Amino acid sequence: MEKVDLKGKRKIEDVYESQDVPRHHCLGNCNHDVPAVQFAPPDPKLLSMYLKPKIDNPEIKFELMPCIPDVDVYKYHPEKLLEKYQQKPAYFYTKRTMKYPNGKRPNRNVKGRGYWRMITKTEPVMAGNTEVGEKSGLVFHTGRREDCKRITETNWLMEEYHIPGSDWTLCWIYLNI
Repeated sequence: MEKVDLKGKRKIEDVYESQDVPRHHCLGNCNHDVPAVQFAPPDPKLLSMYLKPKIDNPEIKFELMPCIPDVDVYKYHPEKLLEKYQQKPAYFYTKRTMKYPNGKRPNRNVKGRGYWRMITKTEPVMAGNTEVGEKSGLVFHTGRREDCKRITETNWLMEEYHIPGSDWTLCWIYLNI
């Protein structure tokens, strides 16, 4: 029996778990979208099926997920980023850079346009009793941190999935309306 979410769209996980069909790995604005099906895998699957293979072999162009591009999301305002890739919401692979050379804090400044600020604590993502990675919630602010009077919080949100010890993250960016 298929599960239906509140908007009447079947979740792709439920469709493929109930049938023996090869899973289509496309999302967003790809030409092969299945009507009325949305890409909504649970967090453990995002880490194990999409981020882990990217970490294991970052050089190959990812045939399983051609619609998740490698992009430095910290170079673009989220609106421009999603316009460029014509996907809303959108998933991106990006490499983490640290704020300081020997530090552990990620640099989430968007050059001259704003910055991503954490709004949730980093939480472990569990698959059963095993921790498979971490997840953080962020909100985009326009302006510069030094100029507190001109900072504006936007409705752009990001969920950042990360496996400790890796530079790669999987970012899900969307507009909260």
